[in-house]
Amino acid sequence: MCDQTNPAAATPPTDSGKRSGRTSFDEVARREVLAIIRNGNSRRVAARYIGCAPSTITRAAARDPEFAAELSRAESMVEIHALQAIRSAASTDRYWRAAAWLLERRSPSDFARKSDGRYTVAEVFEILARVLAALGERIPSEQREWAIQKLNTVLVEFEPGQKHERSTSEQEAGKGEG
Repeated sequence: MCDQTNPAAATPPTDSGKRSGRTSFDEVARREVLAIIRNGNSRRVAARYIGCAPSTITRAAARDPEFAAELSRAESMVEIHALQAIRSAASTDRYWRAAAWLLERRSPSDFARKSDGRYTVAEVFEILARVLAALGERIPSEQREWAIQKLNTVLVEFEPGQKHERSTSEQEAGKGEG
């Protein structure tokens, strides 16, 4: 029997990361997952702890409506308790930032910090998708696939965190600078 309030009390994983003796996503695994989720961890963390893939938890929930309901309730309770703690802290003048944080996340269009003119990766992809759609009618069908692949290659090169070399045309344009 697994102590639902203490996931660490469950059988520890072996060196391979799998629970010793476990061959399926059984009732013990379900109780461990629920205890870990109730503790505020993600399904990914729960899956790693019990030695399965996160998709195993998702499939088990899809097959078992009772487990799905318990999982959803556990995930919801974590959010409810966290928001209660933030609201409690925000009720004290000293912790006004908790209220600001809550407003920024609950109503970002009204309270989140405004962009400094930069685009997110998702916004860039959306802009480029619209440009491609607009140009798609003008690009001959035999060249359209090439254009999409070329654009995809360029976008992959500019993933966040990557260093980017300037193109030859940008380098030529920059020769006259400082």
